[in-house]
Amino acid sequence: MRIAVVDDEYYSRMALVEMLQKDFPDARIDQYDDGIPAWDTIKYDPGVDLVITDIRLIAMDGINLAERIHGRYPDIQILFQTGDSVEKLQQMGLQPERCLMKPVIRKELKEKIDHLSDLPEFEIKVTEKEVKIPQAVVKKHAGFLKRMFH
Repeated sequence: MRIAVVDDEYYSRMALVEMLQKDFPDARIDQYDDGIPAWDTIKYDPGVDLVITDIRLIAMDGINLAERIHGRYPDIQILFQTGDSVEKLQQMGLQPERCLMKPVIRKELKEKIDHLSDLPEFEIKVTEKEVKIPQAVVKKHAGFLKRMFH
């Protein structure tokens, strides 16, 4: 098994890697501190079986990373780790069953990985968001915006 761990918090990432090494000693574990280097590797080397990613990362967040991976390689399993509540996860369109709450508990991590095939099919339910354009931008690009939206 090959697992990619993506977390910008060093100690959180290392704790997760240590748990994985104890419970899955034969696994190859790749580590990334952001979604961009993880995606840059996975898109050209899709031999990863599982990606465990934090939701909130610096440059490319875990949701964006998961969408890209699933869009190109739907067989790669994805788990999220987060400090957010179940309600917040549902608001973000995430399946709570695919999430590990921080701090991650070793027993829960092992159970999720052992039962990946029992999890619902991966999906992110995107909801429409209102976009507010600053007035200065509207004035500067009024002609363009009129053509685009009228």
